[in-house]
Amino acid sequence: MDEGGQCRAMPCAENIEIGQWNPSGESGIREGDCVWRADTRDTEALERVFGGRWIGIRLGGEVAGISPATHTSRLCELVGKAPSTPQLLLPSSCCCPGAQYALGWRAEVAETIAAELHARIGLSVGAARDLLETVPRLMQPPQAVVVGESAGADVYVSFAQPLSAMKLIRRWHAVHGGMLRAELSSVMAVCSAAILGAFLYGRPAVTFGCPESRNAGGLSRDRLVLAVPGLLVGSLARG
Repeated sequence: MDEGGQCRAMPCAENIEIGQWNPSGESGIREGDCVWRADTRDTEALERVFGGRWIGIRLGGEVAGISPATHTSRLCELVGKAPSTPQLLLPSSCCCPGAQYALGWRAEVAETIAAELHARIGLSVGAARDLLETVPRLMQPPQAVVVGESAGADVYVSFAQPLSAMKLIRRWHAVHGGMLRAELSSVMAVCSAAILGAFLYGRPAVTFGCPESRNAGGLSRDRLVLAVPGLLVGSLARG
C-alpha cells in the first residue's frame, strides 16, 4: 500500500480469472498489501494471507473423474486428512448422522442426534430438536460433496491456529468494516456451523469444533475451524 493508502499498482482481483498473492519481499504479505499474481489458486492465496492449510469444499456440481472416499467417512475426517487430490463424499459413504442431517441426505436422523445430545450433555430432547431446527443445513441435498478442491470451491475450510483467525477477522475489518458476527455451535461444528454457515450466510465462520471433529476429524486442542465462502476469496485474500 502506498503513502496515499492505495493498493500498489496491481489490477483488482475481479479482472483475473485465477489469481494469487505475490508476497512483497522475503517477509511475505503484510496487512494492507495488495500485490499478487495471476497464476495460482484460491487455497494458496488463503494460505499466504492467513497461514495454515485450506481445503476447498464443493457442494454438488460436476463429479465425473473424481474418486470417492475409499471408506465410510465423516466430512470433518476428510477435511482433517487434507487430501492432495479431490475426493467425493457420497450419501452412501457418509457415516456421520450430523453431516447426513446438515447436508439434507437423511432428515430422519434428527431424532437420533437429539437423543445423543440428551445423553451426552443433558439437553432435553425437545430443546435438542429446537437446536437442530436452527443449525445451518441444506434444503436441497447435493448428489455428493467434493473435498479437496484448490479453486472454484463453494467454501474453503481450515483447521487453523488462533493467529489465523485473528488475521482473517482483521482482514474482514479492513475490507468490509464493522464486526464479523459469528454464531457459535459445538454441534456439527465443521459440516454445519463452519462449512454450511459460511456457504448459506455468505460470511466467514468460526467454530471451536465438536466431539466428532476433535476425535474423528483430528482437530487438535490448539486449533479451531475457519471457513470462508468461495465468493469472498477475491476480497479477503486477493483484493
